[in-house]
Amino acid sequence: MCSCGTTLFGPQGYRVPSMASPLLHISDLHIDINEGAMRRLEQLLPGLEYDVCVLTGDYRGKTFGPFDVALEGMKRLRTHLGKAVYGVLGNHDTIRMVPDLEEMDIRILLNESKPIARAEDRIYLAGIDDAHHYRLDDIERATTNIPSDAFSILLSHTPEVYHRAANARFDLLLSGRGALYSVTRSKVASSESNTAKCVVCSKIMDRWDTTDVPTFKLIHRPDDD
Repeated sequence: MCSCGTTLFGPQGYRVPSMASPLLHISDLHIDINEGAMRRLEQLLPGLEYDVCVLTGDYRGKTFGPFDVALEGMKRLRTHLGKAVYGVLGNHDTIRMVPDLEEMDIRILLNESKPIARAEDRIYLAGIDDAHHYRLDDIERATTNIPSDAFSILLSHTPEVYHRAANARFDLLLSGRGALYSVTRSKVASSESNTAKCVVCSKIMDRWDTTDVPTFKLIHRPDDD
């Protein structure tokens, strides 16, 4: 996935938190219209090892209408997830879903942050409301309680906020709606320095000055729904 789907940031280069905890990221479930995919997901989850699960929105299939079926699906899925589950809303979701999601012990972050601690170490997990359709995101508010030197992760349904996430000094942005590429590498006799940019967000995905040259093929472009 290119940087407009899951983007790493580091003002002085990439940082790795001292608390290295496995994290499971799931997005764009559209759970009420993806019955087969949900069955497969429920089969895969027991074999995964992680400390924290994060969900980046679009639990409902449509952008409007009933959401009871989506909530029932989320309730079933929750039984297959670990103890610590955090999430944000997407443009297919409604704020009216939040009480039920939190009743399932899914902590929905609405322009706020939560520290995750292990012994003396901690990272900060922040989440913003939908920035694509409802435009209720507030990154500044989400960073209010995050120390300037802390390792921090931003959850957002849309990757559109990546510039503002970088300016807010987040170390990692996790989102849905990303562009997907297939990558192949080939050996050539000689190669000059070159770079490859994402055709969606124009961010540099790779750079090289060797004979090992990557080719990026766009296989999915984020839609505007």
